[in-house]
Amino acid sequence: LREPTTGLSLPNDKANELLGRRVALRDVVDGHLRALKRLPAVSGRVFILAAPTGLRREDLPRLPDASWLLEERVPAAAAAL
Repeated sequence: LREPTTGLSLPNDKANELLGRRVALRDVVDGHLRALKRLPAVSGRVFILAAPTGLRREDLPRLPDASWLLEERVPAAAAAL
């Protein structure tokens, strides 16, 4: 585990890292394999692999402030922040 760079507690820093900067190798491999299957049709194009946002259509009126999102959907993660 690296030292926090945000000035926040280590659990808080780790939670932020997991929320936005991690990817499962399985998902990266799956994305590459899907792109390879379509290679003739998509040659030379850029593919961006992205995780679902966790938002629903009914959440849109409550944005751009999403501070409630973790608290409602993932209370354990919100506690670490």
